[in-house]
Amino acid sequence: MVATHASDPSFEHLLFGEGAQFFAQFDADPKSRGAPVRQLALALQASPVLATMENAAIAIRESPIPKIGLVGAFGETDLARIQALQWQLDHVAPHTTFVDYPDLKEACQALAQQLKDLLGSDLASYGLAAIPRGGWFVLGMMSYLLEDVGEPGSGRGQAIVLDDVAYSGDRFARYLADSDDDQVIFAPLFSAAELRESIVDREPRVVAAVSARDLKDHAPDRLGDAYRTWRERWAGHEERYWDGQPDHVAFPWSEPDIRFWNEALDDSETGWRLIPPSHCLKNRAGPTTIQHVPDWTGHVRLADDTIYGSIDDMIVVSGGGDVFRLTDSAASIWRHLSQQETVAGAARLLSDEYRVDVGTAVRDIEEFVDRLVTAGVLSRD
Repeated sequence: MVATHASDPSFEHLLFGEGAQFFAQFDADPKSRGAPVRQLALALQASPVLATMENAAIAIRESPIPKIGLVGAFGETDLARIQALQWQLDHVAPHTTFVDYPDLKEACQALAQQLKDLLGSDLASYGLAAIPRGGWFVLGMMSYLLEDVGEPGSGRGQAIVLDDVAYSGDRFARYLADSDDDQVIFAPLFSAAELRESIVDREPRVVAAVSARDLKDHAPDRLGDAYRTWRERWAGHEERYWDGQPDHVAFPWSEPDIRFWNEALDDSETGWRLIPPSHCLKNRAGPTTIQHVPDWTGHVRLADDTIYGSIDDMIVVSGGGDVFRLTDSAASIWRHLSQQETVAGAARLLSDEYRVDVGTAVRDIEEFVDRLVTAGVLSRD
């Protein structure tokens, strides 16, 4: 029997934390398919960062305490990615807004009114342009609200550049580099006031920057004394007008990428996606490899905070504040206990599998269960 303690964890379990309230909205939505933990698992599976982690798989337990975990042979770089996911669940999810059609309609109307108030009769001298790809959706809606504005590429030399959301302004910088417009108004639906101010200060051709909704920068409150160091790390790393941690905004067509700093690589990476495929086209679902932890209904049960997953023939268990690897007969005992109502039933299966007498199998299972009950991984009726 092999049940080894994992001193270098190949399994990390992640709780919903403060994100539970946010994900609950998807559980209540008729478009959702399953509990919030399942919806989050599908979003995580759509994250490109998962594909960079060799043999990684998602495991979920839906009750009594919703839990989600990643199973795999993780190195230092992968563990940094997992820590980034925990950070997103703790800090980004509570400040995430999913913008549905009624919200979009209201935001577009507010943005159109701002542009009318700003430009007055000069509005007709501007043409509409959009930053791909989210800006295209906004352009379609705004074209009905600003009927006097010229078509994209009308050659007037004055452009209102639309986008769905702007975090750092990097996409707008690329637009300006390819544009010969003399006067530009940057008009994303959502952005931070600090970003807009920076763009106007740094770009002579940008005469104004407006948004329907302001995004709050949470970095100073989250980082405290480390805020200045964080700003210095990101400064000049990419073509960015501003560095902050604004509210996360997602749309039916897209969820903007969240970047995090991977200490192991000393570089930034794209983080995890949080919006389920049922709500976001970009996160559309592919073949699922999600492992579902079943309910143990027998005399031996999982402790409330236990979650586990498998890597080939090995089972990795997290519970009681510890991590265990189960291989060989220990993995067999675990599987049999999950399927049987009694220790005796599990012992009969183990006896057949390893060709030992039932009495020996019962003693081995009882010893195994006692150890994991003491560790807080299992419980008995």
